[in-house]
Formats: sequence, C-alpha cells, structure tokens
Amino acid sequence: MEEVRDGGGQRWRRSVMEEVTDGGGQRWRRSEMEEVSEGGGQRWRRSVMEEVTDGGGQRWRRSVMEEVTDGGGQRWRRSEMEEVSEGGGQRWRRSVMEEVTDGGGQRWRRSEMEEVRDGGGQ
Repeated sequence: MEEVRDGGGQRWRRSVMEEVTDGGGQRWRRSEMEEVSEGGGQRWRRSVMEEVTDGGGQRWRRSVMEEVTDGGGQRWRRSEMEEVSEGGGQRWRRSVMEEVTDGGGQRWRRSEMEEVRDGGGQ
C-alpha cells in the first residue's frame, strides 16, 4: 500500500492486491483501490476488481466502483460489473448502478442490467 499525506489534511492512498490460487478450482484475482481525501471530509475513491476462475465453469468478471463525497453528506457513486461465464451454457452479463444522495436524505438512483445467454440451442 502506498500513502502520501501533507500537513493540511490531504491524503492520497493506493493499494493493489494480486492473488493466484489453485486448489483444483484455479483462480486469478487482482484488485486495486485509489483514494484522495481532504481534511474537510471531501473524498474521491475508485476501486477495480478483476477475476478469472476455472473450476470447471470458466468465468471472467470485472467490476469498477467510483465514489465522490463532500463533507456535507452529498455523495455520487457509480458501479459497473461485467461478467462472462461458461458452465453448460455461455452467459454475458453487465450491470450499471448510479446513485446521488444529498445530506437531507434525498436519493436518486439509476440501474440497468443486460444479459445474453446461450444454453447450446439459444
């Protein structure tokens, strides 16, 4: 993990994790997080995760999350996930979620999901 701070409360932080396992179900995974914050409560954060597994049903998945907050309770957040899997039938899936909240309890949210399947005979 890397971190840089200045005397005024600003901070930059980044962490990267990589994992390879093979206990019969092979898996490779990588996650990365980056964050910038200021003393007044403002923050920007982004995380990315990518995963490949093969335990008989192959799968590739990637997700991205991004978030911006201010010290007064407002927040903007977006997350996106994409997945391709095979295990008796191919499947592609993608979902996106976006959300805005204010400090007074109001929230706006949008989400969408797409999916394509091929079970052999379509």
